[in-house]
Amino acid sequence: MQTDKVSYLKTKLEDYHRKFYKGSKIWSFVYHLCLFGTTILTLLIAFLLNSEFFHGIFGMSKNDSIALIALTAAILSALIAKGGLNAKWRSFRVNSSKIEMLILRLNEDDQNYSKVQEEFEKIISDHDMAIVKSSMKLMKRITRKKISNLSLPALLLYQNHSLCFTEPFSI
Repeated sequence: MQTDKVSYLKTKLEDYHRKFYKGSKIWSFVYHLCLFGTTILTLLIAFLLNSEFFHGIFGMSKNDSIALIALTAAILSALIAKGGLNAKWRSFRVNSSKIEMLILRLNEDDQNYSKVQEEFEKIISDHDMAIVKSSMKLMKRITRKKISNLSLPALLLYQNHSLCFTEPFSI
């Protein structure tokens, strides 16, 4: 029976390691795309403003095209600042390594089962909190601002280490 538990835990650890590894790659790509995309678009705007050869894109005027590029840069910048991309990327990356260490420890000795299981549960809980925490910061920023007629579907609250949803509200 103990070997079934150990086998199950190894399988779960490997599944989560794949999830965290893949997540770290995806969030890293999104974060760095937004980060460098903002920089490149801003430099492009400066170049296009002084260019006599640029007459616009998609049939738009030069000014409208530059405004569209500036809007895209602003959206990417907002995603970096408010989206918690950096926190998500780092959480996935760190937890991928932690899971890998647990797999190694469990492979060394099956007697580590209880300790590995406890650490695994803590990693999952810490990861969830890192992701929710970045979202909660965004929610707090939004609710502090006095924006009329902004309707949010639900306020995500953290109480007693569990997530719950309240009724929809308006600010």
